[in-house]
Amino acid sequence: MQQVLKTVGLTPEELNAANQSLNQSLSSQTNVMLNLANAIWFQEGIQLKPGSSPPTAGFPGRTGPVDFKKPESARTINDWADSRREGKSRTSSNGRSIP
Repeated sequence: MQQVLKTVGLTPEELNAANQSLNQSLSSQTNVMLNLANAIWFQEGIQLKPGSSPPTAGFPGRTGPVDFKKPESARTINDWADSRREGKSRTSSNGRSIP
């Protein structure tokens, strides 16, 4: 992913700072609307290595544990995504359904 985004060599802190700067720049403009629905969902009961940052550190979006083995986890994630769409369609511009 870093190769595609051309961010190889940047630290997570540098990426987060650049993302925050971009969001602030876009939100300060009156002719631009940008609504992001970012989330980190992680396996319930996950144990991190001692000294490592939690997967949610510095993340500005929704975070939460789910049990990916349970079908209701997909409903939890989809319900959250639906709440972020602000009434927008679940169909993309090419007519494909958005999960």
